[in-house]
Amino acid sequence: MKFEQSDKIQDYIFPLIKSKRNLIEGGYIYHELIGTGFFIGKNGFAITAGHVVDQLLENHNAETDAITILLQEYPNWLAFEIEKYEKHASEDVGIIKIKSEQEWNSILQVTDSPQNGSCEYNCYGYPHEIAKELQLLEENALDKPELIYTQGYVRRRISRELYPTMIYRGKQFYELSETVGGGNSGGPLILKTSIGKSKLEVFGIYIGENEKVGYGVRAEAFCDWIPDILGKTIKNEANNAT
Repeated sequence: MKFEQSDKIQDYIFPLIKSKRNLIEGGYIYHELIGTGFFIGKNGFAITAGHVVDQLLENHNAETDAITILLQEYPNWLAFEIEKYEKHASEDVGIIKIKSEQEWNSILQVTDSPQNGSCEYNCYGYPHEIAKELQLLEENALDKPELIYTQGYVRRRISRELYPTMIYRGKQFYELSETVGGGNSGGPLILKTSIGKSKLEVFGIYIGENEKVGYGVRAEAFCDWIPDILGKTIKNEANNAT
């Protein structure tokens, strides 16, 4: 199965799904939307939040369950299984590898340039609340992931644990002006100044919120991370360096 990427943003930023294996007919059966991920580089690697990886693997049975991404080939969705994954040792960041032989492009680069309060950003992701809208009309309807756009600004940098710590590990965060909702975790924070360019610059990852503000992991905290499954830094892979 091959997916032809276009210039649509949803070909690069996708929902992460718990699926069931169809043991009779093959393929996968949609089960639950968990979070958001985005491609980096050309080798089928993608970034998400570390706690999204945890939630994908919760109660996972390798024989009957699969963790997948969904890519929309209108009007259908194509599922691609995640074959490898790894979490950062200290920050709420994860990397996944798609099980596929094809080359995957990305329009997203990662910048380790630190940003400060008033930095404006765009963010994309797949919130649970939006995915469940159809269930308000049809009781047995499946979740329908839809890509949601948000824009806002960085309120401040935080260089300590969040309080309450909840599930957000780490000590390098941005406090954000906008909340989006569960399911958006793992979505890229994109510098507004890069919009319209051939490559969009990611300076952080949306990880969640409290009642009033959102939070993101600063890219400077993971740009130089060398995951075992990747063998090079995140920045090198994302920016197509050799």
